[in-house]
Amino acid sequence: MVNLRRALPSDIPVLCALRIEFLAEHRGVTPDDLPGRLADDTREFFVGTMASGRMVTWLAEQSGNPTGMASVVAHDVPPLPEDPRAREGYVINMYVRPGSRGRGTGRRLLDACLGSAGEQGFRRFYLYATASGRPMYEDVGFANHADWMVLQVPEV
Repeated sequence: MVNLRRALPSDIPVLCALRIEFLAEHRGVTPDDLPGRLADDTREFFVGTMASGRMVTWLAEQSGNPTGMASVVAHDVPPLPEDPRAREGYVINMYVRPGSRGRGTGRRLLDACLGSAGEQGFRRFYLYATASGRPMYEDVGFANHADWMVLQVPEV
């Protein structure tokens, strides 16, 4: 049985490890191929966003072992004429370890994220979908939007 719970600051080392596993898998490399500073940068991100309350993360565990995670980062946005709520949720870190896939863990993690909408005052969620995650996101009602554009800012 997989247990889902909100992550605590004491879980940050596990969250960082899961995030790095996700990035390595998504990019087709090993965790050792990723930049050495990534672990420290990731830890700082988790510490800052969790401490400020801007991010909530759920951790999936089976027999006390981490099997997956998902996070929602809150973004303040201006109200709309049709919707006065001024927050949106960006779903990130959606990851289930390969040996734990196909058992509904990813869907439970996503449901936990989406279930936080009322508590956090979100008017909508958005995310970047991997090819493997896209069917699940579409199944719960996420729609593709051609108007989402991205501009990469080079490091200085």
